[in-house]
Amino acid sequence: MTANEDRHRYFLETFRLLRSDKRKFIYRLNHHEFSVMEGRLLRGYLEFHRNSKAGALKELRVSPFSEPFYEGVRLYLVGLVYNQHSHFRYAVENLERSVQTFHSVPHLGFILNPLYLLILALGNRRELERMTRLLAELESIPVNTGFEKLQVFHCKILHALFTGETVRCLEWLDQAFRFKKEDLQTFEPHLLIIRVAALIKELRYEEALSILERYKKTASNAIVRANYAYIKALLTHLHRGAPLYIYASKFKDFPELHWQLETVKLLSIGDLNGARKHWNQLRKHNPGLYGPDFEYRGEPSLFSQCLDRYRAHTRAEEVAETELDAITSKRDRLHYLLTRSSAPIQADRLVKLIWGEEADEKTLARLRKLISNYCKEQNVQVISSHYSYRLVRQTGETK
Repeated sequence: MTANEDRHRYFLETFRLLRSDKRKFIYRLNHHEFSVMEGRLLRGYLEFHRNSKAGALKELRVSPFSEPFYEGVRLYLVGLVYNQHSHFRYAVENLERSVQTFHSVPHLGFILNPLYLLILALGNRRELERMTRLLAELESIPVNTGFEKLQVFHCKILHALFTGETVRCLEWLDQAFRFKKEDLQTFEPHLLIIRVAALIKELRYEEALSILERYKKTASNAIVRANYAYIKALLTHLHRGAPLYIYASKFKDFPELHWQLETVKLLSIGDLNGARKHWNQLRKHNPGLYGPDFEYRGEPSLFSQCLDRYRAHTRAEEVAETELDAITSKRDRLHYLLTRSSAPIQADRLVKLIWGEEADEKTLARLRKLISNYCKEQNVQVISSHYSYRLVRQTGETK
């Protein structure tokens, strides 16, 4: 073994310590004379584990390192940070460069890490053809430890989920959870969230909610908290009809989840313009997944199920102003508006169209009274939610 290889091995041994013995990792970082490159990489990795995106990128987003081995590690860590925070395009770019670098230099098995993460990032972007091709390469790499075997298994399980092999996905998850606890610890949150997604695909919502509570207890980091809040909000809304309450602070580092929630919430109350603003942000973030006019190109999920529920709301209500102007009765105007729109109509818009006035406390009270009288006279039900109104069109409809 050359002195260079020996130095690389000691660096990688220290690098891996952060997963198993953080105190020993920090002791080595503070007391061993690592090179400038090694020190940056280890500090950046530590900042990533502290969930400090800014701190990690400060150490890692620097000029390319002169030594290819360490440059490959740097690119992997930059991709790791971007993937953690849902910036999948940048994650893929850096991880691809990391894999290419390690293809050309001795890597002591480290190539498994960027290749594994690249497959996960491509899955998040739903680039399934490339994901499939790289999975075959990953499975060709010799693995020795339980941790490395779980890396390969994790990719296979996620691939099965995304390609619609839900039964196989659930079977492999059962196998994965039989690995040793010390090897499984890092993967448990990821595998539990895949199980939740697979159960949702099977429409087994109560089981999914149960697993979601178990997922919540696996870690206290920001991504677990954000995923839990996101899935709990959509699942209880879809399955139990619960209102969508969204706290932006919970999704500070995960804007895609926030934009999805806001899109669903605003569509549910008939605010098409507001929903479209958030949808356009999603399109900029991942144009391959989010098409024009609320076209979602991903696999069936909670988000897609909510979009399907409110698909009719993505079309503006058909209001002909000339017809409306010819209607003099306020009750008849209300009837015209409610029967022309399958989406909820916001209260301030109803006030404007019925009375030609701006909404305030007085006019909103007048609207509520008009709607109450209309329901009694017509023997119909009008649903009120988030300051919007919608006529119930089917017998037994309550949501």
